[in-house]
Amino acid sequence: MSQSRWVLVFVVVLAGLSAYGCNRQWLESSHVVTGQQHAPVAPEQVTIYMEGQDPPPGYHEVAIVEGRGNHRVAMPGVLERLKQDAAAMGANALINIRVDQGGTIISVTGVAVRY
Repeated sequence: MSQSRWVLVFVVVLAGLSAYGCNRQWLESSHVVTGQQHAPVAPEQVTIYMEGQDPPPGYHEVAIVEGRGNHRVAMPGVLERLKQDAAAMGANALINIRVDQGGTIISVTGVAVRY
């Protein structure tokens, strides 16, 4: 096979892989435990308080949480993942939730608490 043919094959394969990567859903989360964990609760029991909203009185911090995803996930998907993580640690609220979106990446950070 000639060199120009190999280049053409390479370009076609690279374009296909790029298109595949752009259409995939990507979501990950992480946390740093900063307080006492408790028995798990159902994710539906975790209340979300966005940045600027008053948190519930008498809470104590369990962890700092962060979720990241691409444009295929959207903010509700990232928030749902953080609720699952918080619930697994026994937190029943996420407070100071901040959303940053740039280009095709969305990042959501906050604090998992129990009250």
